[in-house]
Amino acid sequence: MTAAIFPPYEAVAVIRQQTLQQHPEVAEAIAELGGKISDQEMQKLNYALAGQRRDVKEVAQEFLRSKELNPLILYGSRLDQQFTAQRQHRVSLKQ
Repeated sequence: MTAAIFPPYEAVAVIRQQTLQQHPEVAEAIAELGGKISDQEMQKLNYALAGQRRDVKEVAQEFLRSKELNPLILYGSRLDQQFTAQRQHRVSLKQ
């Protein structure tokens, strides 16, 4: 069912040089994820967020643990705080 709603992905990371300079940990996190997310897994992650409306941190943490990756890669960083603020803003716009 999720395949019909969430199509296959050909994902690549696109990151501004300025972001990498300000947050070098992003490059490390992206490198750790390289080749670890299949189309089917991405569809399931997107369904958990958009279809089931689960919390993004919870879904990400479960995925990272399932791949034996550090679930604390970005949690608590300035990047995490910015992402959380942007997500809260999008939610408030929908209300």
